[in-house]
Amino acid sequence: LGQSVGAIVAGELDGAGGWTVQAQAPRTHDAARLVGTVTVEQGLVRLQAELLGAGDGRRLAAASVVGARDSVLALADRLAMALLPTLYCEVGALGEPVAASGFTRARALRLYL
Repeated sequence: LGQSVGAIVAGELDGAGGWTVQAQAPRTHDAARLVGTVTVEQGLVRLQAELLGAGDGRRLAAASVVGARDSVLALADRLAMALLPTLYCEVGALGEPVAASGFTRARALRLYL
């Protein structure tokens, strides 16, 4: 991901479920890594990200969001929401998509959990 976008998404995920998440960091044994891309096409921005496990680097989750170029912050939040279920067992236990459960912001969901 772009440095700024990656930092925003990693910031939303860091500490979730007891995980440490770093954007574009070298592989370590104590932090999951967030890697991805930002693509701009015809006025739309696509953010794609993978969350890689600490130590082994295995893919824990992947997500992608698309939206208007002037909505990068909102897209970063949506991307974090898509990745949160991997970090919190409780989110997956809701049994339905997180956004459909009334949560539209990663920070609000983290406060709830």
